[in-house]
Amino acid sequence: MHRNSLTAKILLLTLVTIVVGIGLVVTYFLRVQNRDLIAEREAGVEQQVSVLYESIKNNMLVGTAPIARGLLTDLKRVESIREITLFRANGQEAFSDDRTIEAVNRMMGWEMFKPDEPLPFPEPQDDEDAGSGGDDYGYGSGYGSDSSSGYDYDSDESAVTSTPAPAPATPPPDTLFEDSTAFIEAVRTEARQTLVHDVAGGREVIYYVPLSNDEACTKCHMPAISPDPDVRGVIRVSSSLTDLESKIRRNTTISVVIWLLVVAALTLLVIQGMRRLVLVPIQHIGAVAGEVAEGNLDVQVSISTEDEIGTLGEQINRMIIGLRERFKLTKFVSRATLEEVVSNEPLALGGEKRTLTVLFSDIRGFTAFSEQHDPDDVMSILNTYMQRQAGIILNAGGDVDQFVGDEILGVFSGPRMAEQAVYAALEIVAAIDAFNAEQQLDVHVGVGIHTGPMIAGNIGAQGDVERLQRTVIGDAVNTGSRICSVARPGEILISEDTYAQIKDNVIVAEARTVTVKGKAQPLTVYPVQGLA
Repeated sequence: MHRNSLTAKILLLTLVTIVVGIGLVVTYFLRVQNRDLIAEREAGVEQQVSVLYESIKNNMLVGTAPIARGLLTDLKRVESIREITLFRANGQEAFSDDRTIEAVNRMMGWEMFKPDEPLPFPEPQDDEDAGSGGDDYGYGSGYGSDSSSGYDYDSDESAVTSTPAPAPATPPPDTLFEDSTAFIEAVRTEARQTLVHDVAGGREVIYYVPLSNDEACTKCHMPAISPDPDVRGVIRVSSSLTDLESKIRRNTTISVVIWLLVVAALTLLVIQGMRRLVLVPIQHIGAVAGEVAEGNLDVQVSISTEDEIGTLGEQINRMIIGLRERFKLTKFVSRATLEEVVSNEPLALGGEKRTLTVLFSDIRGFTAFSEQHDPDDVMSILNTYMQRQAGIILNAGGDVDQFVGDEILGVFSGPRMAEQAVYAALEIVAAIDAFNAEQQLDVHVGVGIHTGPMIAGNIGAQGDVERLQRTVIGDAVNTGSRICSVARPGEILISEDTYAQIKDNVIVAEARTVTVKGKAQPLTVYPVQGLA
């Protein structure tokens, strides 16, 4: 299939449209699906962070920090959470020392919490949680110092009086241990921050969630403990995106496979539909047009649909019928007439004066022959003679101007017109002699040739009745006809004007003088015997 053919262009356009269209749809839904997966992961992590946040907030206010710590430990076991850590506002990890307990006890004036106070449930011993050990229950969250703390201090005097308050301890400098930009921004803006970065083995997303230092929290978390008076801590949660990216890659692979299958199926379906509805009919029309171009006007487009292609087929059929009619008409006109038609010049009566050579060939004794034979046989034999003579004239470079009964008029033009006319006359006589011998007939022609000025143009009628004929007229034409009339059967006579042009190329017998109708003076003619 040629790449510039209509079939190739339609198939290429169809394929590009399907590939691009389905590709855009699949890409859109793939992005939506992947976005939903990421949003689902983020929503799950944020929900877990929110639960931890509320637990820390509520449990610290009632003095039950171990419950919040236990929840933190449980959340570390969640599959979607890679790491969860609690930091003080200065970036130091909570539960890493007893600084908060000491500060709270010092502020309360008695040992409200003991560093070795046990957890309400066992703490995991794996490496992930080993770093969060210690007995600091305060890690940037508040503890109640009065009835709001959940402890009834008056009911246990020994707890107050038997254990003296520890000696004041100097807190370490407020060094920023966690110094990531997202952490600093979470403390500064008191707004949740999100960070996505590459780690060994994949990528992860990290959330920094600040814990606000509300008024109820400041009873324990004074600025000495929480350097930022508005923030008492930050929860950092990291979640691996490796499994999520694996799902995204799997979704992408599945989407690409589906896209390829859909494209292949739709392309095959469209190609078959286009081939049946468009390409095959167009190829059929093209084949018919090719036959017409080769001259075969007996073909027809066999398309019966009522669409645009069916309409095109009907128009092609009408065109073929018109060409067939016009082709038949060309059989009734001369070559000069056809040239006049195709010249695109407006048709008008009149013509131009030109020097031409005319050849008249008339069958001798044809009237008597007609009386002795059946009319159908007469017409058949006459047409055979005329056909052979016309073919010879055309092959010699002349034009068959018209048929007048049993006489034919040939017109020659150009620098070798006289020589071409004589050559055609010799061929005509030889062909008729051969046909006579073949059919056992005794029919001969007399040929007259003359060269001279004449009018070549259109004669006839225009207006309401329009009938034109392209021919030659004038005295030179009449002279040629008169010379033909005095030619004996099988004889070729040329005028003195014609002989003057080709005397070096023609062999003639002795000239003779003839008197013809319409001429006051006798004419000198030369019987042709052959070409030199």
